[in-house]
Amino acid sequence: MPMLMLATMFLTPPSILAQDLAREIVRRGTLKDQLNWQLARNYTYIRRTVERELDSNGQVKSTETKTVEVSILYGERYRRLIRKNDQALDSSDEEKEQNKLNKFVEEREHESEQAKAKRVEKVAREREKQREFLKEVPDAFDFKQLADDVVDGKPVFVIEAAPKPGYAPQLDEAKILKKVRAKFWIDKFEYQWVKAEVETLDTIAFGYFLVRVERGSHFAFEQMRVNNEIWLPKHQHQAIAGRIGLVKKVRMDVDVTYSSYRKFTSDSKIISIEAK
Repeated sequence: MPMLMLATMFLTPPSILAQDLAREIVRRGTLKDQLNWQLARNYTYIRRTVERELDSNGQVKSTETKTVEVSILYGERYRRLIRKNDQALDSSDEEKEQNKLNKFVEEREHESEQAKAKRVEKVAREREKQREFLKEVPDAFDFKQLADDVVDGKPVFVIEAAPKPGYAPQLDEAKILKKVRAKFWIDKFEYQWVKAEVETLDTIAFGYFLVRVERGSHFAFEQMRVNNEIWLPKHQHQAIAGRIGLVKKVRMDVDVTYSSYRKFTSDSKIISIEAK
């Protein structure tokens, strides 16, 4: 080993070496996440969302459950409500969903090849942008590696992340990284994000300040290996306090589960748009 490299290792404080190692683990996990996001375009699934509105004391005011079937139609994702509050849709809701599907299909069946190509390209660009800001995660935080753990039988690295002072985001969407702290559970063999938890450290505004998420809100997600080729969401949980339109205060507890992942094949076709 060159003498300069040896000297550097001995002169560098152990805490900095440990932080660099933790950052490299997170960086690999980020690359895996980007790859998963690309492959996920080819998967259909069922998403069940439970939204609970809370009062100022944290008691449940109302609960709504929606189950959505996410499919791929004409090169883009299509979401169809299939159950409401864990019950089959009534005739009114079923008619609305069927009319929405009929309109969606009719518009795309009559578009030109050029229009179709532009639409598919636009959808792909928008989807890529949704996740692109996460590429900045390795540079946005100072990392601390904790004791290893086991999640769902898989050995994982456990790493805490705190905002790095002076970090300058490259993308507008990455600005939120300056206002959160996180904890990652990363598979030791595949470097996949098995689990993550995020807490807001300051108010975060979205949509020209129409929605504001307050300090202390929590977000968590878990992933699972699917089809022996990809890791996809298994469970998400959000405990949010905030405002809508700068006036209405809201406190929400949102729980989302994912199931029935299936890989979409190019020979899949819409046989009928009649109501199921």
